[in-house]
Amino acid sequence: MPLVYTLTELGQDTLTTDSVKSNLPQDYRRLLAMIEVGGHIEVLRGRLRRFPDRLIDEWLQELQQLKMIDAHEAGDLIERLAKQKVPGEVKPEVTLSMIELNSSVQQGFAGALAELEAQRAAVLEAAGVLNLGVCGGGAQHRRRRLGRDRDAGRLDAGARQAHADAGTRDGVDAVWLVAGV
Repeated sequence: MPLVYTLTELGQDTLTTDSVKSNLPQDYRRLLAMIEVGGHIEVLRGRLRRFPDRLIDEWLQELQQLKMIDAHEAGDLIERLAKQKVPGEVKPEVTLSMIELNSSVQQGFAGALAELEAQRAAVLEAAGVLNLGVCGGGAQHRRRRLGRDRDAGRLDAGARQAHADAGTRDGVDAVWLVAGV
């Protein structure tokens, strides 16, 4: 399994120390900066593609021996969250870099909010362990063509639609809910 590298406290201190005061070679300081931003081995190799993998591995081993970085196996965020028994549901989205969070069926706003806050905390904790950044969120948007602007001869695609899923007790309540929207 591929490795993910993270800075130790010493590595972080070395990175923030003035380079004149540090006796660490500049190339190693650059490597520490890369690890701080994204320490997955494949990301590092991609950024350092002009160097052979063997040499990159030697540099990383030396930084580990100097206690400036730690390494652990890269894991899957969804697998890690499944082991934690996060409330609601966490599932893959359209791409490998996206996940979807859903609360379980709730009778009110407070329950859904509590579950989503618990999910958020679990995702941030698991992502931190895996050295992953978390961003984004919100509704899914779809563009809809409104029509042709006859004067300019172009399409107006400015309108957006968002969706939200809502559960009801039965079909009658669903029809009333949709009619009210």
